[in-house]
Amino acid sequence: MRLSAIRGHESGLAARLLEALRALPGCTIYGIADPARIAERCPTITFTLSGLPPAEVAAECNRQGLAVWAGDFASFELAKRLGVDGTGGVVRVGIAHYTIETEIDTLVALLARVRAVGARS
Repeated sequence: MRLSAIRGHESGLAARLLEALRALPGCTIYGIADPARIAERCPTITFTLSGLPPAEVAAECNRQGLAVWAGDFASFELAKRLGVDGTGGVVRVGIAHYTIETEIDTLVALLARVRAVGARS
């Protein structure tokens, strides 16, 4: 697979994820969040869901077979600057050449359910 094809695939999926996250109530995206500016960022998306610890969000995704991570990823100063130090950091989703649309759609649906359940608590 050519690198340009990989970049196009990853960028398309990242834009799809950004659009969905922007529409999710209580979701804060860190970094460039405008899908129209996707060429300016890598296909790794970090976010938080208000009122929900990132580790709990990631754990539920993991239980459902979706590999996402949570934490500050040893970026202590950045976490402080973003205002997520001491909060468990962020949820991180990495998109790669082997990621498929169905995985993005499944993740978005799961995050909406997690958000809805968590918001009632």
